[in-house]
Amino acid sequence: MEYVLIAVFFVVATYLGNFVVRGILALAQRRSENHATATGDGRDGQPNAEDPADASPKLRGGLWIGILERAAIFLFLIAGYSSGIAVVIAIKGLARYPDFKDSSETAEKFIIGTLASLFWVVFVWWAGSLFVEVAW
Repeated sequence: MEYVLIAVFFVVATYLGNFVVRGILALAQRRSENHATATGDGRDGQPNAEDPADASPKLRGGLWIGILERAAIFLFLIAGYSSGIAVVIAIKGLARYPDFKDSSETAEKFIIGTLASLFWVVFVWWAGSLFVEVAW
């Protein structure tokens, strides 16, 4: 029964984490657009084709990279090898560096998404550990 619970928490951490991370990124984007409008920088929150700042590259493969990232982190936590989290984050950062080295907006999305993903997995692992401990 314990293995079934671990599998359930694994799915919650990996697959459902996608919705959590996307929600946090959408919230951050909305707050950024509201801040830009409130400060009067002349932007209405819409991309401007003539503005090179709006030509930031899109991060492709984010769904699968995020799922694999959360899966690896969850498995490292289950195995008691929390140092593996640093390895996952370092590999992801090095692999994505070319995508955001010239765009602060893309770098911000990367950082927010990575931290949201990390916090989600750690929270699910902690809640799952607590649940298994109390249930048994």
